[in-house]
Amino acid sequence: MKKKYIMIVASFFVASLSACVGNNSIPVPEVNTRAESTVAEENTEVQEESYTKEADALVGLANPWQDATYDEAINTVSKLFKAPDGAENVKWSICKTGNDENVIPGSMVQMTFDLDGMSFTAREQVTGDKAEDISGMYYDWTTTEDITLANWGDGRMAAKYQRYVGDEESVDVCTWYDIEYGASYSLITSAKDLEGFDLQAVAEAIYDPSTQPGANMPEDETILEEKIDIDISDCKDFDQVIDKLAADMAYAEIKIGGTDVLLVTPGTFKGDDKGTRAATIAEVYWIDKDNNIKDGGHVRSGGTANPITASEDYIYASGHHYVKRYSLKDDSLVIDLEATEKFDEKGDVTYYLYSELRDVDADVDGKVKDDSVLNDLNKEMLEADIIGFTLNDSVEATTL
Repeated sequence: MKKKYIMIVASFFVASLSACVGNNSIPVPEVNTRAESTVAEENTEVQEESYTKEADALVGLANPWQDATYDEAINTVSKLFKAPDGAENVKWSICKTGNDENVIPGSMVQMTFDLDGMSFTAREQVTGDKAEDISGMYYDWTTTEDITLANWGDGRMAAKYQRYVGDEESVDVCTWYDIEYGASYSLITSAKDLEGFDLQAVAEAIYDPSTQPGANMPEDETILEEKIDIDISDCKDFDQVIDKLAADMAYAEIKIGGTDVLLVTPGTFKGDDKGTRAATIAEVYWIDKDNNIKDGGHVRSGGTANPITASEDYIYASGHHYVKRYSLKDDSLVIDLEATEKFDEKGDVTYYLYSELRDVDADVDGKVKDDSVLNDLNKEMLEADIIGFTLNDSVEATTL
């Protein structure tokens, strides 16, 4: 019985350390269990009693993984994968990292499924500006290879493939990181013999184009780039501007740098689980020191995956490859800071930095050496609040 008790403690100890990274559907690496078994044989009866009490206490630990629906999963991580064609026994679960939805790393989403007689586990977690191995697999890998996944990242997604070959079992792991979204992914499977099996093909098969930004927009729909045409020449306050809005428009009143600001959008969409009506484009108005309403033009993001946000001093608009930070300066709406990345036909990336207010640490072409400012600005934008819009006259707004 001594060996049995120590193994219970070992299993729960590993689970408690791993938290979201651990899962009872994924075996503890064989090398760890063998090591714990050896220790068990050397313990005394007194130690056995201690381990028994500890095991009884640990059995009561709550499982951090909770069963979930697909809708709950997609509301946790937006650029979600899907079960491949022919998959069976598809199950979703979520490991929450806390009550704050904006915390990084975020809650982890997991999908398990069976395909062609094999079982798979796919995971995704927003990890911010760096990649993390969220697979939960810790082996002395027999093979490690850098690969490129088709579909993901427009066919240029860098990934790592690893295989462990043991006497009783082999394990395949594929991990990758979406720099545009700041999310880490993993896909694993295990079997007695994986010779000739291609995990990369399955990783490519779980790509879901319908969850990518802009994928669900109607073909004839475009995001307006021109300013919203409202005659404000006779308006003395924001209420008079709002009275001129068409029935399907929406507005938001916020403060930027202590100045009251009105934003007007032609349409909204569901920005979060709280029902916030977010927007991708908005005209920006404010009242200057002479009590005249100013029209600063519009701010525009790259799509519904990047709603316009605001902090105490700035408005943020972003896309897959850029972040713009706007501020009010001398009665003008200006780009306080803009960070961009551009890829050439070979997939090589160049980073740029720009400001309408100050000199930035870039060369004459605006190029910078790395993505550090882009990452910092992206994090700052994510920590800002999604601007919540109100429908004009409570009429259902056009969904972008």
